[in-house]
Amino acid sequence: MVMPEVKVIARWWDRVMALLFVVNLAWVTWQLGGFVPGPMVVALPLVFILAAMAALRWWLIAPSGAPVGWWYPVPFLGWVAVHMAGLAELPSRGWLHGWHLWSALAAYWVALHLVRRPQLWRAMWAAIGVVALGVVIAGVYQRLGDATWLPLGREQVRQFLGRSSGTFGNPNNAAAWLALVLPVAAATVWRGGDSLTRAERWFAGVVALACALGIILSFSRGVFLTLVIATGLATLARRKWSWLHRLGLMAGIFAGAIGLVWVGYQTVPEVRQRVDTMIKFKGERTRPLLWGIAAELWQERPLTGHGGGSFEMLMERHRPEGLWESARFAHNDYLNTLSDYGGVGVGLGLIGVVLVVRRRWQRQSRPYAGAGLGLLILSGALAFDFHLQSPAVLWLAAMLVGGWAGSTQARRFPSDKQSFGAVSGAVICLALVVLPLALAVPRYQAEELRWRARAALNQLDGVTDPAQIDGIAQQAGRQLGRAISRDPGNERAWMDYSYALSLQKFGNVDAEREQGRQAEFAARRALEGSELVAEHWLRLGMALQLQGDWAAAGPAFGRAVRLAPRQPVMWYYQGHHFSLRPPTHALAKAALAICLRLDPGNDAAKLLKAELERSP
Repeated sequence: MVMPEVKVIARWWDRVMALLFVVNLAWVTWQLGGFVPGPMVVALPLVFILAAMAALRWWLIAPSGAPVGWWYPVPFLGWVAVHMAGLAELPSRGWLHGWHLWSALAAYWVALHLVRRPQLWRAMWAAIGVVALGVVIAGVYQRLGDATWLPLGREQVRQFLGRSSGTFGNPNNAAAWLALVLPVAAATVWRGGDSLTRAERWFAGVVALACALGIILSFSRGVFLTLVIATGLATLARRKWSWLHRLGLMAGIFAGAIGLVWVGYQTVPEVRQRVDTMIKFKGERTRPLLWGIAAELWQERPLTGHGGGSFEMLMERHRPEGLWESARFAHNDYLNTLSDYGGVGVGLGLIGVVLVVRRRWQRQSRPYAGAGLGLLILSGALAFDFHLQSPAVLWLAAMLVGGWAGSTQARRFPSDKQSFGAVSGAVICLALVVLPLALAVPRYQAEELRWRARAALNQLDGVTDPAQIDGIAQQAGRQLGRAISRDPGNERAWMDYSYALSLQKFGNVDAEREQGRQAEFAARRALEGSELVAEHWLRLGMALQLQGDWAAAGPAFGRAVRLAPRQPVMWYYQGHHFSLRPPTHALAKAALAICLRLDPGNDAAKLLKAELERSP
């Protein structure tokens, strides 16, 4: 049997790598951009396996050595690993967010390698163009057909109704993803050269127009604004054109954007509402408040930060009055990173950016137009939202960075270093395959179970039927038990487990004490993970109260109120606790008054306060 040549194996190896990367990106894009944990059980280890395939090519299969710049993101990601190892204040959040960020390195490596193959690179972008068309078609269907439709059998939340999000669920993230594709497609039409056929140019033009349509239908103000500004600046930077030509074209871009907004304001209610909101609040109402919270969290730990994914759980102690909404992220990825990883993390990230930009400008050949503009648009949009928290956006951005800074030339691996490179490459490849499967997959499986169970528990708001409450709580408890068995360190799963246990056998007075003991155990396990989360203390207080230990429950509710002083629900439970003993009715009324000041529409607080007013 004649074995194929090494070069033939390497060529097919690269093709398989490119195909799998595009399929994985398309899969994540369809699965709400990877924003829910379930799809990442498969997608995250696959992207690391693809990085291992790239490393095998560098060091073992027709070895040429790692390309220049392969290590640029490593210093920042090393700091992320330090947080994952124990520095993060919320350990389970830190692990999940850390794996999310490390996956960007895997996508970056794949791009650094495949950019050496111009035809393969072009084929990958053609496939991504097909994916972009699918996202836009879904967005058009949401606009003209069913506004509530989302993949995975889910329904769009009320907040985003009227805005097209395609397959992402979040219209802002959909717009950011399309904004990365749009400049590459437009540049292919504009500067494609003689190497492209007419059909390829037409396809690229269709993709560019579709991406523009998708961004418009998303009504994403941040992406639209940065797209216009970045395009104007790119036009101004075209040194081959005269200043008159550049200024005229830039003025035309701005005038066209203003005209588009004016037409939309006159004809589309969603555009009118978003423009009126910007005028009323002189820009934004909620985002500046969230930015202020992120800045205050950073000031608590300015060098190290609190750890990845901590914003949602720690924002409560800095919540200002008037902010009713909760948020997973700060709606500004720069401030979010500062809060999560501190000044050290931001500094290391900036070093990586500087190295990438320096490498780009050192290159003599710059064949891939449009990538820089796409990254510039995304960089501006990150000041208004959390686009990099979506794996689909993060991976496409990492791919663009790799293509933008990578080289089309493959350098040869020195013969005296091949043995060392082979051993190092084998170790790196093994780590890229084994560590995500062993450490990341169980955590994502647990988070998916926890996420579904908590969503079911949240639907109990307003439900009074004991049988229905018990049924949903029992099912959620089983899911949370499985989540904890997969990831015993997930403090949030323990917190939700305590919640589910406290609701089981609802209305059965005889079973309350036993359920309370189990719920207390789960709440204390959550507190072992972090004592900084108000809801952990709330669950402990409720568990102790179920056991009839009113005195011990008081400090737990008090700690919850101190950690979340402007969260109405904490004051409600504090008031409810005080209402159980006549001597503390005055304290109960005071706590409920604060709850109603923060949330005048809290019906449960109104009823309890009225009942206390009638009692002696």
